[in-house]
Parts: sequence; structure tokens; C-alpha cells
Amino acid sequence: MNTLPRPSIIKDIKPLRLRFSFGKEQTPSAWIKDDLFMSHFLNAMSLSFPDGERFFMDSVRSFKEEIGDEQLKKDIQGFIAQEGLHGNAHEKFNTMLKDQGYPVEKLITLVQTALNSLQKLCRKHKALESVPLAITCGLEHITAVLGDLVLTNHTLTNDMHDSVKNLWIWHALEETEHKAVAYDVYSTKYQNYLERVSVFLVSSIIFILAIHAFQYVLLEKDNSNNLKTWVGGLNKLYGINGYVTSIVPMWLTYLKPGFHPWKEQDNSHLINQWKYIITETK
Repeated sequence: MNTLPRPSIIKDIKPLRLRFSFGKEQTPSAWIKDDLFMSHFLNAMSLSFPDGERFFMDSVRSFKEEIGDEQLKKDIQGFIAQEGLHGNAHEKFNTMLKDQGYPVEKLITLVQTALNSLQKLCRKHKALESVPLAITCGLEHITAVLGDLVLTNHTLTNDMHDSVKNLWIWHALEETEHKAVAYDVYSTKYQNYLERVSVFLVSSIIFILAIHAFQYVLLEKDNSNNLKTWVGGLNKLYGINGYVTSIVPMWLTYLKPGFHPWKEQDNSHLINQWKYIITETK
């Protein structure tokens, strides 16, 4: 019997299998309503997703045989299935960016090199074996909080171009659906608050700096790296009522000693609502 916090609306985690295709002529560079800065903010995230998702899958899968809870084992299977499909879909999206002339391969190689080096280091040292899972927990919290933003900020989703909108909504709702899986595995295997929180803080800083660095490279291709673009864009992210500013309170809940993703925010009602919408409009 699974005693972990769990919303009643979610019985089993199952991937929603949607087909995506993106054409370089179909999708504009500024696919968020003429907002190149925000478009490249999400593009930069997409470049990290395929290899990042595989890192998450490996981190959780490596502990599957040590889990005795049958429901959590099922959740792990659902988590892996969803993350695998996310990676595949964003590879297609990233190919579109490459076809549009962006230096996609160079940036993806940086992600691969960093994650491969990290995995080798943690496998080499027994004391670091829990770190990849701790990183996964922290970054899954970030993607879940960002996912909730996508699902609840209708201005943002309404401004997305129709050719890519369902990709980001689908990814957001499944990140919401499986947001507790990595955390449940970590809290079942380890209960190291200091490691969990310190890894989360470091990962958060590295993640946002990497996204902005990638964003700089993408904007450079469009000759849009100028003060006006960055001041306006950063204000939209971090200013009063900014996208990132609005999610800081929920981001901070991870620092609570008794934190659990579903206990802090049960937003599971959004999942079926959005599943219906995107399957009806696909």
C-alpha cells in the first residue's frame, strides 16, 4: 500500500502519445507572439531537454530494483515512459531550430559533455551515488513549477504559435503528473535534507545561468543581442509580476524540511483539463 502523498485524481502515470512535426517554414523564430527573447528562453530549455530527460531517467531507473512499494514502481515506469517521449519530441523541435540556422549541435554537445562528466564522476565515487537522483529531484521541482506556469498563465499559452503550443502544454501537464516520482524515490532511499537542499540550490543557479548563456547564443544568430532586448526580456522574467518572479514562492517550498510536491501544491485538476483540450485540438 502506497502511503506517500498522492492526489486522488491520478491513479496511474501514463504517457499521452501525441505526434509532433515542426517545419522551419511553419514556425516563426519569434513563436511567442513576436517576442524573440521569450521564444529563445524556451528554445534554450528545449536544447537541454533530450539529454536532461535521459539523465533523469537513468537516475531514477538505477534505484528501481531497490523500491519495494508496488505503486511507486508503477510510477517509475510511467515517469520513464513520459520522459522518453518528451526527449523524442524535443529532439524534433530542436531539429527545427537547427534547420532555421541556429547552432543547435554545438549547444547540445555542451549539455551532453557536462552530464556525461557528472555521471562518470558520481559513478566513480560511492559517496556521490545519490547526487544524480538529488539533482533530478531538484530539477523536476523546477520543471513542475514552470509547467504549472504554462498551464495556468493563459496569456503565455495564448501567445504561443499554434505549431508548437501543444508541445509545451503536453510537456507541462506530464511534468505535473509525474512531479513527485523522483522525489518519492529519493525520500524512500535517502532522507538527507542537507544534500537535497544544497544540490537543489546549486542546480537551480547552474540551470538558469546555462539557459541564459544558450539564449545569448541564439539571440546572437538573430542579431538581437542588445541592451534593449535583454533589459525588456529580463524585466518580463524577473520584474514585478514577471514569469519567474511569480513562481519564486512555489520554488522556495522545496527548502521546507517536510516538503512533498503534492502536499505543497495539488494542481492535479489541471492535467485532465488540458489533456482534453490538446487531444481535441491536435
